[in-house]
Amino acid sequence: MKIVEDQQPAPQRGIKAYMARRVAHHEGSHAYCAHVLGVPLESATIVPTSGSLGHIVLTKRASTFNPAQMTPAQAETYVRKHSMVGFAGNAGTLRFTGENDWEGASEDLAVTRSIISRVALSDEDGEARFQMYRQEAEQLIKRDWILVCAVADALMQHKTLTGSQVGEVIARAKRRQSVEKIGQQKD
Repeated sequence: MKIVEDQQPAPQRGIKAYMARRVAHHEGSHAYCAHVLGVPLESATIVPTSGSLGHIVLTKRASTFNPAQMTPAQAETYVRKHSMVGFAGNAGTLRFTGENDWEGASEDLAVTRSIISRVALSDEDGEARFQMYRQEAEQLIKRDWILVCAVADALMQHKTLTGSQVGEVIARAKRRQSVEKIGQQKD
């Protein structure tokens, strides 16, 4: 018997909808952070693949890291921004669910640790950077949660967004916030 999604029992639909929103907030947080920090984003998606429930794709230029061809300041900036993008997904999951999901974000963490290790002066320096960038990402996501939710909502509606579409969603959400603030000031 073929089960059509709409014919599944309501609790199952509820679980699927919750998981889809959770993934949208995770990927939306990565995408939002990349946009805000100026890390070139090719796309964000919540379309599952064999290896993930969703993902972002950075442009080739953004994902190429060679500290030997950078000044120390450029390398530090690259590591900070890309680490924050890596941590932003779990920060979004934490904000959405109230719980960390390090298992679900294991690939994000592995990539982030690898990037940090290429410039860390010692294990202690690497761990200090890891904690600092994680906290910065969590603060950014918490501060701009309404804008992150706008990106997550757009992912729920369209499933995949280009980097420029992420920017458009954020710009529209910021305009709405401005209009709402003006309306509140008049009251």
